[in-house]
Amino acid sequence: MITSFSSPAPFRRLSGLATALLCCLALPARAQSASPEAELWSQTQQASRAASSNGRATGSVGTLATLPARLADALLVPKASVGPLKGASPTKLGSTASLAYATDSAAVDTLLGSLAKEFPNGKAGLCVGAGDFTRQAKLPAGAIEAIAGTFGMRPEDGQPVTVWEVSLGGRTAPLTKQTAGEALYELLRRRGTSSKPMDVGVYPPLEEVPTRLTLTTVDGKKLTLPVELEGASSQLKLAPDSTWLLPGGASVRVDLSLPLHRLLMERVLVDGAARLDRVESRVLQRSWSGAVPRSTARTVELHVVGAANRWFGKSRATLGANAQIVREREGCALTITVEPTVTAVELPEMPLFAWKAVTGVTIVDPSAKSVVLGFLDGPAAETHQGRLTWREFDDALAKTPRCAALCNGASDYLTGKFEKEKALFDAMQAAGLVSADATPPVAPFFDTALCQRSCGVSSEYENCVRSSQNDAAALRSCQSRAP
Repeated sequence: MITSFSSPAPFRRLSGLATALLCCLALPARAQSASPEAELWSQTQQASRAASSNGRATGSVGTLATLPARLADALLVPKASVGPLKGASPTKLGSTASLAYATDSAAVDTLLGSLAKEFPNGKAGLCVGAGDFTRQAKLPAGAIEAIAGTFGMRPEDGQPVTVWEVSLGGRTAPLTKQTAGEALYELLRRRGTSSKPMDVGVYPPLEEVPTRLTLTTVDGKKLTLPVELEGASSQLKLAPDSTWLLPGGASVRVDLSLPLHRLLMERVLVDGAARLDRVESRVLQRSWSGAVPRSTARTVELHVVGAANRWFGKSRATLGANAQIVREREGCALTITVEPTVTAVELPEMPLFAWKAVTGVTIVDPSAKSVVLGFLDGPAAETHQGRLTWREFDDALAKTPRCAALCNGASDYLTGKFEKEKALFDAMQAAGLVSADATPPVAPFFDTALCQRSCGVSSEYENCVRSSQNDAAALRSCQSRAP
């Protein structure tokens, strides 16, 4: 489904970028006197100058220079999954994370909607997509060309081309100056508008020459005998000055070094003449492709995690994208399709027992800001919006130090328990009571911040942690039920 965006209001406060682009469209007298090519050039240049004059356009579109990267980020949202384990030793196994990409349709709609507001009153279609996803916005032709330029595409790149073809004897062959020669190419192309078949003959006709064998005797006499070569008693001979005869008396010299001439001669040998069933042209859409330009690399982190946000390690990956752009296709003046360049990332090596506890891979953008909800933030505070009494507020404030002490105590208990188990394991291994490849105790992961937030919004969670202070398994169960 294709969604279109256009400016909904007839009167709108235009940004400097939109005003600069549309100034040449608001003067009917000048638009009538200018050619379409000149008008498009004017629109494109003004859009580019306005976009680069102060580095940023007003409104939510931002700079045109960053549009390709923002569009790729919205169309390609990565998700990771753990692949098969690999390695020779159970104490050192690796894996490859497979990256699949989804589309943030809301972000794409917002971006195209902002473009439609920034460049209103457009009639040319800008189509963007990835995979089976497609969206469209209506923009002025000058804005379309300016957007193509942000990807590195020049006005002459990707322009449609017209190709000619001929059909004869059930075969189709390209009609070009290289295959037919300039004279036959021009002649057939001019007559190609007719849908009637065209018979092409050769003049003078091929001459049938009997096959003869000449022998010379020892005394110098010559004997000429009729013979057959592979069952043929004669051969066809083409005169050096032979020409093709076309309807209307037109003629072109035969040149069997050219592919189309040889194809015509094959039909003449079989049928006595070459019948061209059709000569027609068709428009080929040419695509332009290149890497999506970015001012800075898009580097993400892949965190290997387990239950209750247990963390095992991370890898880094720089994600890129390629763009394929086509002009004038299916109602779109410009169609931009992006595809990812990274589909797999190597994960850190870990022992087998650690991989058994892994539940997935979380992709994190280190440059993105993360918002952490506290006990006075939503959703807890929103459920009492306008009805929170002073007593309830005081009770909530009193929870802060109580929850901090409760969660810190649980973390200290788990850490102390692990240190004791680890010391005992090391001592037993040093004494030879434990084999060298035995699995050591695993350091517990207890999310203290999650515990404090959950304690602040849930009395049930607080009671669970309080009743499990000396029970590691019960504490992990509380973590898994955090609100």
